Amino acid sequence: MINNEQLLNTIDGKTIIILPFSLRNEENELHLALNVQKISAVFEESQYSLLPGVMPPFVYMIDMHGKPIPVLDISKIIKEQYFTKQDASKANEKKKNVKKRIIICHVLSILVGIIVDATRKIKTVPNSQVLPPPELWNDNESFFVSGIIQENGIYRYLFDIEKYLSTLGMNIGKLHTEKKELSINFKGKKGLVVEDSKVYQLLAKKFFEKYEMQLDLASNGKEGLNLLLENHYDFVITDIEMPMMNGIDMIREYKSNHTSDVMPIIFHSSISNSELSKDLEKDKLGIMITKFSEDVLLDSLTKILKN
Repeated sequence: MINNEQLLNTIDGKTIIILPFSLRNEENELHLALNVQKISAVFEESQYSLLPGVMPPFVYMIDMHGKPIPVLDISKIIKEQYFTKQDASKANEKKKNVKKRIIICHVLSILVGIIVDATRKIKTVPNSQVLPPPELWNDNESFFVSGIIQENGIYRYLFDIEKYLSTLGMNIGKLHTEKKELSINFKGKKGLVVEDSKVYQLLAKKFFEKYEMQLDLASNGKEGLNLLLENHYDFVITDIEMPMMNGIDMIREYKSNHTSDVMPIIFHSSISNSELSKDLEKDKLGIMITKFSEDVLLDSLTKILKN
Protein backbone atom coordinates (compact mmCIF):
# COMPACT_ATOMS: atom_id res chain seq x y z
CA MET A 1 0.00 0.00 0.00
CA ILE A 2 1.16 3.53 -0.76
CA ASN A 3 0.11 6.11 1.80
CA ASN A 4 -0.23 9.86 1.41
CA GLU A 5 3.16 10.69 2.93
CA GLN A 6 4.86 8.49 0.36
CA LEU A 7 2.79 10.01 -2.44
CA LEU A 8 3.56 13.62 -1.65
CA ASN A 9 6.00 15.15 0.82
CA THR A 10 6.28 18.58 -0.71
CA ILE A 11 5.05 20.83 -3.49
CA ASP A 12 7.61 23.08 -5.16
CA GLY A 13 5.12 25.04 -7.24
CA LYS A 14 7.05 24.50 -10.49
CA THR A 15 6.04 20.92 -11.20
CA ILE A 16 3.02 18.67 -11.07
CA ILE A 17 3.43 15.27 -9.44
CA ILE A 18 1.28 12.61 -11.07
CA LEU A 19 0.41 8.96 -10.70
CA PRO A 20 0.08 7.51 -14.23
CA PHE A 21 -2.48 4.73 -14.68
CA SER A 22 -4.24 2.88 -17.48
CA LEU A 23 -7.64 1.47 -18.33
CA ARG A 24 -7.78 -1.52 -20.68
CA ASN A 25 -10.68 -2.70 -22.77
CA GLU A 26 -10.19 -5.76 -25.02
CA GLU A 27 -7.45 -4.58 -27.40
CA ASN A 28 -7.68 -0.96 -26.32
CA GLU A 29 -5.96 1.15 -23.71
CA LEU A 30 -6.49 4.61 -22.27
CA HIS A 31 -3.55 6.44 -20.66
CA LEU A 32 -4.54 8.60 -17.71
CA ALA A 33 -3.01 10.21 -14.63
CA LEU A 34 -4.09 11.76 -11.35
CA ASN A 35 -2.49 14.66 -9.52
CA VAL A 36 -1.13 13.05 -6.35
CA GLN A 37 -2.58 15.87 -4.25
CA LYS A 38 -5.92 14.19 -4.88
CA ILE A 39 -4.77 10.72 -3.75
CA SER A 40 -4.93 9.25 -0.26
CA ALA A 41 -3.75 5.71 -1.02
CA VAL A 42 -3.15 3.10 -3.74
CA PHE A 43 -3.38 -0.66 -3.20
CA GLU A 44 -4.16 -3.92 -4.96
CA GLU A 45 -7.85 -4.64 -5.39
CA SER A 46 -7.72 -7.80 -3.26
CA GLN A 47 -6.05 -6.14 -0.29
CA TYR A 48 -9.15 -4.99 1.61
CA SER A 49 -12.37 -6.58 2.86
CA LEU A 50 -15.65 -5.84 1.13
CA LEU A 51 -18.52 -4.35 3.11
CA PRO A 52 -22.09 -5.54 2.50
CA GLY A 53 -24.42 -3.27 0.54
CA VAL A 54 -23.62 -0.58 -1.98
CA MET A 55 -25.57 2.10 -3.87
CA PRO A 56 -25.27 2.55 -7.67
CA PRO A 57 -23.19 3.70 -9.50
CA PHE A 58 -20.64 2.25 -7.04
CA VAL A 59 -19.69 -1.39 -7.64
CA TYR A 60 -18.72 -2.24 -4.05
CA MET A 61 -17.53 -0.75 -0.78
CA ILE A 62 -14.33 -1.50 1.15
CA ASP A 63 -13.30 -1.14 4.76
CA MET A 64 -10.11 0.95 4.90
CA HIS A 65 -8.91 1.20 8.48
CA GLY A 66 -12.45 1.54 9.81
CA LYS A 67 -13.63 3.91 7.06
CA PRO A 68 -16.20 2.67 4.53
CA ILE A 69 -15.03 3.75 1.06
CA PRO A 70 -17.35 3.38 -1.98
CA VAL A 71 -15.57 2.25 -5.15
CA LEU A 72 -16.30 3.09 -8.81
CA ASP A 73 -15.35 1.23 -11.98
CA ILE A 74 -14.62 4.19 -14.27
CA SER A 75 -13.89 1.97 -17.29
CA LYS A 76 -17.63 1.20 -17.54
CA ILE A 77 -18.44 4.87 -18.03
CA ILE A 78 -15.68 6.20 -20.30
CA LYS A 79 -16.68 5.63 -23.90
CA GLU A 80 -14.85 3.27 -26.27
CA GLN A 81 -13.94 6.09 -28.66
CA TYR A 82 -11.44 7.57 -26.17
CA PHE A 83 -9.33 4.41 -26.00
CA THR A 84 -6.23 3.89 -28.15
CA LYS A 85 -6.10 0.76 -30.32
CA GLN A 86 -3.32 -1.60 -29.22
CA ASP A 87 -1.63 -4.50 -30.96
CA ALA A 88 -3.71 -7.58 -30.04
CA SER A 89 -0.76 -9.73 -28.92
CA LYS A 90 0.68 -6.94 -26.77
CA ALA A 91 -2.75 -6.20 -25.33
CA ASN A 92 -3.27 -9.85 -24.36
CA GLU A 93 0.17 -10.00 -22.76
CA LYS A 94 -0.62 -6.89 -20.74
CA LYS A 95 -3.93 -8.36 -19.60
CA LYS A 96 -2.16 -11.48 -18.28
CA ASN A 97 0.05 -9.32 -16.08
CA VAL A 98 -2.68 -7.02 -14.82
CA LYS A 99 -3.19 -6.70 -11.09
CA LYS A 100 -6.10 -4.33 -10.73
CA ARG A 101 -5.57 -1.54 -8.25
CA ILE A 102 -7.80 0.84 -6.35
CA ILE A 103 -6.83 4.50 -6.11
CA ILE A 104 -8.43 6.22 -3.11
CA CYS A 105 -9.12 9.85 -4.05
CA HIS A 106 -10.05 12.64 -1.69
CA VAL A 107 -12.18 15.46 -3.03
CA LEU A 108 -12.90 17.99 -0.31
CA SER A 109 -14.33 15.87 2.51
CA ILE A 110 -15.26 12.92 0.27
CA LEU A 111 -13.21 9.72 -0.04
CA VAL A 112 -13.94 7.54 -3.06
CA GLY A 113 -12.07 4.70 -4.77
CA ILE A 114 -11.61 4.13 -8.51
CA ILE A 115 -10.61 0.79 -10.06
CA VAL A 116 -7.76 0.90 -12.60
CA ASP A 117 -5.99 -1.77 -14.62
CA ALA A 118 -2.41 -0.68 -14.04
CA THR A 119 -0.44 2.02 -12.29
CA ARG A 120 3.08 3.23 -13.02
CA LYS A 121 5.68 4.94 -10.87
CA ILE A 122 4.89 8.41 -9.59
CA LYS A 123 6.60 11.01 -11.77
CA THR A 124 7.21 14.73 -11.83
CA VAL A 125 6.21 16.78 -14.87
CA PRO A 126 7.17 20.44 -15.47
CA ASN A 127 4.04 22.51 -15.10
CA SER A 128 4.71 24.23 -18.43
CA GLN A 129 4.32 20.87 -20.23
CA VAL A 130 0.75 20.33 -19.03
CA LEU A 131 -1.57 21.47 -21.81
CA PRO A 132 -5.12 22.61 -21.00
CA PRO A 133 -7.94 20.65 -22.65
CA PRO A 134 -9.77 22.27 -25.59
CA GLU A 135 -12.62 24.56 -24.53
CA LEU A 136 -15.02 22.34 -26.51
CA TRP A 137 -14.42 19.56 -23.98
CA ASN A 138 -15.61 21.59 -21.00
CA ASP A 139 -19.28 20.73 -21.50
CA ASN A 140 -18.63 17.13 -22.49
CA GLU A 141 -20.10 14.96 -19.74
CA SER A 142 -18.62 11.70 -21.03
CA PHE A 143 -14.92 12.62 -20.82
CA PHE A 144 -13.21 14.02 -17.76
CA VAL A 145 -9.96 15.79 -18.53
CA SER A 146 -8.27 18.73 -16.78
CA GLY A 147 -4.99 18.61 -18.73
CA ILE A 148 -2.99 16.77 -21.37
CA ILE A 149 0.61 15.51 -21.04
CA GLN A 150 2.74 14.23 -23.90
CA GLU A 151 5.22 11.52 -22.92
CA ASN A 152 7.25 9.03 -24.97
CA GLY A 153 5.09 9.29 -28.07
CA ILE A 154 1.73 9.00 -26.27
CA TYR A 155 -0.71 11.46 -24.79
CA ARG A 156 -1.76 11.03 -21.18
CA TYR A 157 -4.90 12.72 -19.88
CA LEU A 158 -5.13 14.20 -16.39
CA PHE A 159 -8.30 12.69 -14.93
CA ASP A 160 -10.70 15.33 -13.56
CA ILE A 161 -12.12 13.46 -10.58
CA GLU A 162 -14.19 16.47 -9.44
CA LYS A 163 -15.98 16.77 -12.78
CA TYR A 164 -16.50 13.01 -12.89
CA LEU A 165 -18.14 12.91 -9.46
CA SER A 166 -20.27 15.97 -10.15
CA THR A 167 -21.71 14.37 -13.33
CA LEU A 168 -22.80 11.46 -11.14
CA GLY A 169 -24.90 13.89 -9.12
CA MET A 170 -22.57 13.92 -6.11
CA ASN A 171 -22.43 17.16 -4.15
CA ILE A 172 -18.70 17.52 -3.62
CA GLY A 173 -18.78 21.06 -2.28
CA LYS A 174 -21.33 22.65 -0.01
CA LEU A 175 -22.23 26.24 0.76
CA HIS A 176 -24.31 27.30 3.73
CA THR A 177 -27.91 28.10 2.83
CA GLU A 178 -27.87 31.44 4.66
CA LYS A 179 -25.28 34.19 4.63
CA LYS A 180 -23.19 34.31 7.78
CA GLU A 181 -23.05 37.46 9.89
CA LEU A 182 -19.61 38.96 9.29
CA SER A 183 -17.63 41.66 11.04
CA ILE A 184 -16.98 43.42 7.71
CA ASN A 185 -19.11 43.94 4.61
CA PHE A 186 -18.03 42.00 1.51
CA LYS A 187 -20.61 43.61 -0.76
CA GLY A 188 -19.03 45.17 -3.86
CA LYS A 189 -15.57 43.69 -3.26
CA LYS A 190 -13.91 42.43 -6.44
CA GLY A 191 -11.91 39.21 -6.44
CA LEU A 192 -10.00 37.11 -8.94
CA VAL A 193 -10.27 33.33 -8.68
CA VAL A 194 -7.65 31.32 -10.61
CA GLU A 195 -8.67 27.67 -10.74
CA ASP A 196 -8.57 24.97 -13.42
CA SER A 197 -11.35 22.84 -11.90
CA LYS A 198 -14.77 23.69 -13.38
CA VAL A 199 -16.41 22.33 -10.22
CA TYR A 200 -14.45 24.70 -7.96
CA GLN A 201 -15.15 27.54 -10.39
CA LEU A 202 -18.87 26.87 -9.97
CA LEU A 203 -18.50 26.88 -6.18
CA ALA A 204 -16.66 30.20 -6.40
CA LYS A 205 -19.44 31.72 -8.52
CA LYS A 206 -22.08 30.69 -5.98
CA PHE A 207 -19.95 31.96 -3.09
CA PHE A 208 -19.38 35.38 -4.70
CA GLU A 209 -23.05 35.76 -5.66
CA LYS A 210 -24.12 34.90 -2.14
CA TYR A 211 -21.98 37.66 -0.61
CA GLU A 212 -22.69 40.13 -3.47
CA MET A 213 -19.07 40.33 -4.64
CA GLN A 214 -17.72 40.79 -8.14
CA LEU A 215 -15.84 37.86 -9.67
CA ASP A 216 -13.33 37.35 -12.47
CA LEU A 217 -12.33 33.76 -13.29
CA ALA A 218 -9.18 32.36 -14.88
CA SER A 219 -8.42 28.70 -15.67
CA ASN A 220 -4.61 28.86 -15.36
CA GLY A 221 -1.82 31.12 -14.15
CA LYS A 222 -1.22 32.74 -17.54
CA GLU A 223 -4.84 33.82 -17.83
CA GLY A 224 -4.74 34.95 -14.22
CA LEU A 225 -1.58 37.02 -14.73
CA ASN A 226 -3.11 38.79 -17.73
CA LEU A 227 -6.18 39.70 -15.68
CA LEU A 228 -4.02 40.89 -12.78
CA LEU A 229 -2.08 43.20 -15.10
CA GLU A 230 -5.26 44.64 -16.60
CA ASN A 231 -7.53 45.05 -13.55
CA HIS A 232 -7.67 46.05 -9.91
CA TYR A 233 -8.77 43.45 -7.36
CA ASP A 234 -9.42 43.58 -3.65
CA PHE A 235 -8.02 40.06 -3.30
CA VAL A 236 -6.95 36.96 -5.26
CA ILE A 237 -7.77 33.30 -4.56
CA THR A 238 -5.62 30.91 -6.56
CA ASP A 239 -4.97 27.20 -6.93
CA ILE A 240 -1.32 26.14 -6.86
CA GLU A 241 -0.98 23.42 -9.49
CA MET A 242 -2.52 24.37 -12.86
CA PRO A 243 -1.65 23.97 -16.55
CA MET A 244 0.47 26.57 -18.38
CA MET A 245 1.55 28.46 -15.22
CA ASN A 246 1.01 27.59 -11.58
CA GLY A 247 -0.38 29.94 -8.97
CA ILE A 248 2.94 30.57 -7.19
CA ASP A 249 4.76 31.57 -10.39
CA MET A 250 1.80 33.77 -11.36
CA ILE A 251 2.00 35.74 -8.11
CA ARG A 252 5.82 35.92 -8.19
CA GLU A 253 5.68 37.31 -11.74
CA TYR A 254 3.05 39.86 -10.79
CA LYS A 255 4.83 41.00 -7.63
CA SER A 256 8.17 41.33 -9.44
CA ASN A 257 6.69 44.34 -11.26
CA HIS A 258 4.39 45.51 -8.45
CA THR A 259 6.67 45.46 -5.42
CA SER A 260 4.56 47.92 -3.42
CA ASP A 261 1.26 46.11 -4.06
CA VAL A 262 -0.27 44.77 -0.82
CA MET A 263 -3.26 43.05 -2.45
CA PRO A 264 -4.14 39.99 -0.29
CA ILE A 265 -3.47 36.59 -1.88
CA ILE A 266 -5.00 33.29 -0.76
CA PHE A 267 -3.47 30.09 -2.15
CA HIS A 268 -5.47 26.90 -1.83
CA SER A 269 -4.58 23.25 -2.19
CA SER A 270 -6.27 19.87 -1.91
CA ILE A 271 -4.05 18.87 1.02
CA SER A 272 -2.43 20.61 3.93
CA ASN A 273 1.26 21.42 3.52
CA SER A 274 2.64 23.34 6.50
CA GLU A 275 6.14 23.85 5.06
CA LEU A 276 4.86 25.35 1.83
CA SER A 277 2.44 27.53 3.80
CA LYS A 278 5.33 28.89 5.89
CA ASP A 279 7.43 29.55 2.77
CA LEU A 280 4.59 31.47 1.07
CA GLU A 281 4.10 33.70 4.11
CA LYS A 282 7.87 34.13 4.64
CA ASP A 283 8.26 35.31 1.01
CA LYS A 284 5.24 37.62 1.51
CA LEU A 285 3.39 35.94 -1.35
CA GLY A 286 0.20 35.15 0.57
CA ILE A 287 -1.47 32.69 2.91
CA MET A 288 -2.49 29.10 2.18
CA ILE A 289 -5.72 27.27 3.01
CA THR A 290 -7.05 23.79 2.22
CA LYS A 291 -9.90 23.93 -0.29
CA PHE A 292 -12.90 24.18 -0.29
CA SER A 293 -14.37 25.13 3.09
CA GLU A 294 -16.72 28.10 3.15
CA ASP A 295 -16.02 28.76 6.83
CA VAL A 296 -12.23 28.73 6.36
CA LEU A 297 -12.51 30.94 3.27
CA LEU A 298 -14.78 33.44 5.05
CA ASP A 299 -12.47 33.56 8.07
CA SER A 300 -9.40 34.05 5.86
CA LEU A 301 -11.03 36.78 3.75
CA THR A 302 -12.25 38.60 6.86
CA LYS A 303 -8.76 38.63 8.40
CA ILE A 304 -6.88 39.73 5.29
CA LEU A 305 -9.39 42.41 4.27
CA LYS A 306 -9.37 43.84 7.80
CA ASN A 307 -5.60 44.14 7.65
